[in-house]
Amino acid sequence: MKKLAFLLLLLVSVFTLAACAGEEKLTILGLDVLEETVYYGEITVGIDLASSEYTEAELLEIANGVATQIYLKYAESIGQTKTTLRVNLYDSVTSFEAETITNGYVIYQINESPTQPGIGSKTVELIVIG
Repeated sequence: MKKLAFLLLLLVSVFTLAACAGEEKLTILGLDVLEETVYYGEITVGIDLASSEYTEAELLEIANGVATQIYLKYAESIGQTKTTLRVNLYDSVTSFEAETITNGYVIYQINESPTQPGIGSKTVELIVIG
């Protein structure tokens, strides 16, 4: 629990918004957010890594950081509702537009049970594509 709290605190300090060519583009951990879909009980986020040259450990770290930021963004509206958060990792905008998840994805369960609010620790598993 202390590790999760530390990770949350660390990632809150890293979260940034960037402006590009007059329009605001959402970034998390310096990476472009390609999609952010919220539907009751489900949140899907697509991230442009601009490369496929990441280790599995790096991909999982990025996905965990993104998941933390998205959870913090929606925590109040989620409340105690069981929610699934999916983080899709793309190597390019082209892959996203082709609906081809190139680097992998992680699915998180939020509020698994009343005794485990927040992002569940047992749900973190990177599915590597390719």
